[in-house]
Amino acid sequence: MHIVFVIVLVAVIAIVSLLLAVARLKESGAAMSHATRELLLRLNALEEEVESAGRASQESMSSLRESLSASARAEREEIARSILSLGESQSKHMAEMASAQRDSMVLLSSQVSNMSLSSEAKLEAMREMIDSRLREMKRER
Repeated sequence: MHIVFVIVLVAVIAIVSLLLAVARLKESGAAMSHATRELLLRLNALEEEVESAGRASQESMSSLRESLSASARAEREEIARSILSLGESQSKHMAEMASAQRDSMVLLSSQVSNMSLSSEAKLEAMREMIDSRLREMKRER
């Protein structure tokens, strides 16, 4: 953008100086007509150069804009992939934690059930022992 401005500014200054030179030459008369034609040719050449430089800078800016747009798009896609990967990783980790917790709950449930059965068996054994002792005590009386 700055390059275009500088080129246009230089071209304007050159055109103004050439126009001033042309005006002075016209005042000097017919002897200067050859110099005037030469200056006009130079002026035309300079105008073509400025136009060419302007087109080149516009093409360069357009190319740069396209490149930046493509780069931004690629960055957005990379971020989206990273976020998706992070979500999948967290989901997998949560599933693993749930599975481990489920396994622990199954083991705990099994242990509580075994303890309950064991306690019931011991309680039943104690009842039978107490019943048998009570019977023995009754017989002894």
